Amino acid sequence: MKTLKLLMYIVFIHSLLSVNVNAISYTQTVRGTVLDEDSKLPLIGVNVVIAGSNPVIGTVTDPNGEFRLDSVSLGRINLIISYVGYEEKYIPNVIVGSAQEVILNVELKESLTKIDEVTVKARKNNGEVLNKMALISARSFSVEETKRYAGSFQ
Repeated sequence: MKTLKLLMYIVFIHSLLSVNVNAISYTQTVRGTVLDEDSKLPLIGVNVVIAGSNPVIGTVTDPNGEFRLDSVSLGRINLIISYVGYEEKYIPNVIVGSAQEVILNVELKESLTKIDEVTVKARKNNGEVLNKMALISARSFSVEETKRYAGSFQ
């Protein structure tokens, strides 16, 4: 009877310890620099996202063009790097191991996009009153407009 209780106690303790060991998730850091392909200057505010992550894991580059993704699960990941005015870059199968953090140096190529002509037209009625509540003398003049009229010197 004592042996059975001792055996059950040992099995119970062993099961508690094995649950805690398996509950540990191993992660690593992915960091790097994003540069312009032609000028080799750092790009500020580039989006760096792990494709297919839920919730989305991502970051933006700092003024030195550097990014850092902490707590990335071990295994293979796919990165999407995008920036306005540059071609999006997809980096597949980045291997994240537990031994050391992953360091990437990425260069983005400028994107050339032809857009249609934009025409902007401004319409302003100079005779319109600025204050709708005023009964008389509601139109104001700027300093430049007053210099155009006789008797307004200084």
